[in-house]
Amino acid sequence: MFHKFKSGNTCQSKPLCLETLKFFIPSLLLLAIALGIHYAVIVHEQNLLIAQEESLKVEQTRKKLEQKILRMQADTLRFAELVGHQTEKMTTNRDALARQFSHIMAFKPQYMQVRFLSSNGAEKVRLERTINGVSRQLNHLLQDKSHRRYFQEGIVLQPGTVYLSPLDLNVEWHSPQPEKLTMRMATPVSADNGEKVGLLVINYDGVALLKELLSVFEDTQKPSTPFGTFRLVINNFTVEFTRSDDQEIQFTLLESEEDSLDTKFSSNRRKGPDGGQVWQPEERLTTYSSLSPLDGIANSTWWVSHSIVTGRMYKTSSAFFGSLPLYIALLIILGVGSRLQAGHRLAARHVQDEHLHQLTRIVELSPSAIMLTDSDARIFYTNTAFTQLTGYQSSEVKGYTPRFLQSSTTNQEQYGKLWDTLKQGKPWHGEFHNRRKDGSLFWEAALIFPIRHPWSRQTCYVAIKQDISNEKALQEKLKQETLVRFHQEQLAKIGRMANMIAHDLRNPLTSIKISLQMAQRRAQNSVDQPSRHDTLWGLALNQVEYMERILDDILNYSSQGQLHVQNLDTNMLLSRIIDEMQGPLRKAEVSVNWSLAPQLPTMIADPARLRQVFQNLLNNALQATESARGERFIGIETRFGLENESPYLMVTITNNGKQMDGHTKNNAFEPFFTTRAKGTGLGLAIVKKLVDRHGGQVTIDSLNGIVQVCVVLPLCPTSEILTESSDRSGNALMYAVNEEL
Repeated sequence: MFHKFKSGNTCQSKPLCLETLKFFIPSLLLLAIALGIHYAVIVHEQNLLIAQEESLKVEQTRKKLEQKILRMQADTLRFAELVGHQTEKMTTNRDALARQFSHIMAFKPQYMQVRFLSSNGAEKVRLERTINGVSRQLNHLLQDKSHRRYFQEGIVLQPGTVYLSPLDLNVEWHSPQPEKLTMRMATPVSADNGEKVGLLVINYDGVALLKELLSVFEDTQKPSTPFGTFRLVINNFTVEFTRSDDQEIQFTLLESEEDSLDTKFSSNRRKGPDGGQVWQPEERLTTYSSLSPLDGIANSTWWVSHSIVTGRMYKTSSAFFGSLPLYIALLIILGVGSRLQAGHRLAARHVQDEHLHQLTRIVELSPSAIMLTDSDARIFYTNTAFTQLTGYQSSEVKGYTPRFLQSSTTNQEQYGKLWDTLKQGKPWHGEFHNRRKDGSLFWEAALIFPIRHPWSRQTCYVAIKQDISNEKALQEKLKQETLVRFHQEQLAKIGRMANMIAHDLRNPLTSIKISLQMAQRRAQNSVDQPSRHDTLWGLALNQVEYMERILDDILNYSSQGQLHVQNLDTNMLLSRIIDEMQGPLRKAEVSVNWSLAPQLPTMIADPARLRQVFQNLLNNALQATESARGERFIGIETRFGLENESPYLMVTITNNGKQMDGHTKNNAFEPFFTTRAKGTGLGLAIVKKLVDRHGGQVTIDSLNGIVQVCVVLPLCPTSEILTESSDRSGNALMYAVNEEL
């Protein structure tokens, strides 16, 4: 048999059968569970019916027994009251009392014995029922009962109260009578004057009483119904009634263990405060109930129990098998439904496979790099574009995390934010600066999002990436051009300002300086307080010279003249600058720590410009040590290096002055930025500009109480750098001049 799909493809019967079984077997299990539940419900209902019936019978028996005991109590009290009125006659003539006892026993067939005992326990009158009727015991056969428990507990009772004994065998002359199951009830007898004169004891026929109670458990409509076992437990005595094969009811008197029935059934499945039920092996149900005769005057709890073999398995099976046709019909429906569902699912699966194949083809041929990872970020799929982007084959990266792509340029905080976003179930957009298999770096834009399986808690992650290295390069180039244009515009502004200062301030300032110098010389030649005038003119000249230095810095920064390069010995240049600074260094008590590399090669550079660079840096270091505590020092180190086959010289100048914060380090080389009260803020800006013109780099850092400036210069800058620097400076300055004109 074949199953046809809409697409025209055919599927053999074997897959169809397997798919049918996938639906039929679970459905069959569900049906079996339903059968089990149905059977359990039937069993439970049968148990409830049997338990309710047994509970009702035991409860009826308990109430019947209570009523019997209450009537026995009432009869005993009335009988005792009658005997109390005849106490005077009893002392002279016991025959009258015996006749009274005989008359009462004639109407009370359940009375087996009626006795009157004196206050010391001796029998005075005793009548008992025999086969021939009621007979009186002869006087010489009367016994002393003072040692019996019923006398000892009954004689001390208050008038109007009754002692009730448990069921046991009647004992005559210390010999139990096996056929006489007896229940005794005793009450004190008082004369009319209230004096206690003796004890009235009535023995009730226990067998007759219990047979009357057992009528509750006999099924007159179904004589074949099992009678079971009836028990009456009083203290440590148990009376057990069963029915023999000839339908005769027999009793057995047992002496129970010390554990009461209440303790024995304390762990039963169903139990109330006064009774309960328990299922025992072989389908035996025991139902029991308690009662306190005479409202607890008997100082004991009586238990009535009935055990019966229920035969519930047969009843349950009969009710259960009556529902089998319905389950067979359901089984047929499940088989047909599973067959239809299997065909539909195979057709739907074929369509899904086609869609999945198309989607896989699209992902594989996508121009974007696609990477799939499991919940632990381990790669299990990459497409062709990923291999083209990174150089890694799919088989090389399976089972690994994408960490092998990371470069040290990406901030770790970015990865932390990435995982925080993904754990919230949100997509993450960002960029990575990663490393290819060949070691080259590249930029990529990434979209990463989690996919959670609907039937489990497993999550996989999808990363879609595009190479944006060219875009990044264009952005960087545009940024550099924008920065150059910005600096050119600033340079043009400074050029205009420098021209203004040169034309409008330089000449008047020179005139002022000459006038002050002439006035100072006249003051020195004067005899009228020469020292005071000399101090004032000197202060004024210092301020003029300070203004000239400001003008010099501005003109130096705006000056973009051509570099005059030649071979330069860097160690010698630094030594000369330090020699010139010996005076200020000794005055400030600053020591210089030298670490000049021996045989340092000469470099091609403009000596005047580099002299200005190192002089500015050393002056700044000297000023920075003013805030140092303890010993003040300046360190100078030179060394030769090689990077990418390009030689360079590195000059490092350090001091133990004031530490720099992040804001100061980031803006230290910006024009007009300063942290001192005096100064133009152009010193380090001039240093950076001159180093850049030589094709070098300058950096500043502050760590562990040391401020360090590092200047890196190429040993031989290319002519393109020098020409470009000269042309750029000239163009900027020409622009400023043109603006001024």
